[in-house]
Amino acid sequence: PYPHAERLVHIGGTAPGTDQPDEFGVPDELYFEYHESVPGLEDLGLYGVGSSTTRAEGHVDQLFLSQATPSFFTTLGAQALHGRLPNDKDDGAVVVLSHWLWQSWFSSDEKVIGRSYYFAGQTRSVIGIMPPEFRFPDERVAFWVALPLRAAQVTPGGFGPRVIARMAQGTDRAGLIGQ
Repeated sequence: PYPHAERLVHIGGTAPGTDQPDEFGVPDELYFEYHESVPGLEDLGLYGVGSSTTRAEGHVDQLFLSQATPSFFTTLGAQALHGRLPNDKDDGAVVVLSHWLWQSWFSSDEKVIGRSYYFAGQTRSVIGIMPPEFRFPDERVAFWVALPLRAAQVTPGGFGPRVIARMAQGTDRAGLIGQ
């Protein structure tokens, strides 16, 4: 359900012949390298999936979440149903609700936007609600928290989150590999 989905690509790391899993996330520093140096990529975003205890409106549960850079949403061409999506000015203390969590925990009340609850280890302000068809990267994800990433804060060497990218118009997958 994403505009021009044929231009979306997943970028992952592999290390054949090692003890590494079949696929893993790319190092954070490559996010910036790809963004600046690969002309065939129009946009890219980082995301990871995990779970965390969540407390809101009398509910407490271990829920699936995704940490995502603001560019994750723009890369996919996603729009919030209500409210807004994270941007580069957000400090990470914001959360976007899945449609099913909004319905089941918050009774589809739009006034939840602007309120703060305990998500992923800290109090975060609800800034948006996603439409029911948005279920990326996993249909079990209940909410997305902002993953602010600044080049100056990156420590080279580790494997980071997953990468979703949008190829520039006129770029094909085979041509992208050579870049």
